[in-house]
Amino acid sequence: MRIATATPFVLKLAKPDAAGEFSGLAATWAVDRDGEAFRRGAFAESLASWRKRGSLPPLLWQHDPAEPIGVLIDAQETAAGLEVVGRIALGTNNGRRAHALLQAGPGALALSPGFVVLDMDHGARVPTFTRIDWAELSLVSVPAQAGAIVTAVKSMAERFSSRKDFEHAARDALHLSANEAKRLAAGGWAALTRDESEAAEHAPLSATVKAALSRIANAR
Repeated sequence: MRIATATPFVLKLAKPDAAGEFSGLAATWAVDRDGEAFRRGAFAESLASWRKRGSLPPLLWQHDPAEPIGVLIDAQETAAGLEVVGRIALGTNNGRRAHALLQAGPGALALSPGFVVLDMDHGARVPTFTRIDWAELSLVSVPAQAGAIVTAVKSMAERFSSRKDFEHAARDALHLSANEAKRLAAGGWAALTRDESEAAEHAPLSATVKAALSRIANAR
């Protein structure tokens, strides 16, 4: 059984509820660069089957089944295409890598679904997938469409609305005393929220603290 992989499509990470969450289009109804297209409704049966099992296809890194990097929270067919919401697992090596690439700016990564073709209309203007078994969704590095861009990404700092929130998270995650958490927050919160354009002498401290804070955030 061959797993096909589709042209990467638009990925948008805008205003998610937590670091690592994203939303985007996993597929559109337009013709891709291979001269093929999905017909609206092609994902319906597979989506119903996944939901009956209480899950959705896994989120992978570069279509590698040995590299899961997160989960899908929602998926639905709309007039625009297959709209998805997912969350990258920042505790995984490639999850952190994907998150960092997304933060680098537009064009770093895109979405691409992997699927088994169950039915296809070869008599249409272009070969059209009419029924597929959706196996996985991947973050990929080589987009095949100019529109496969990242427009925003949720940063770790946005998980905490205040220094007090961060202090409590640090205390719970690292099993610190109240005073220890306050001392960490005194320097850590400033580094976490510091503008990256600040003076270069602050960069080493910021990078070190942010790495530690990432572990705290992921343990939350």
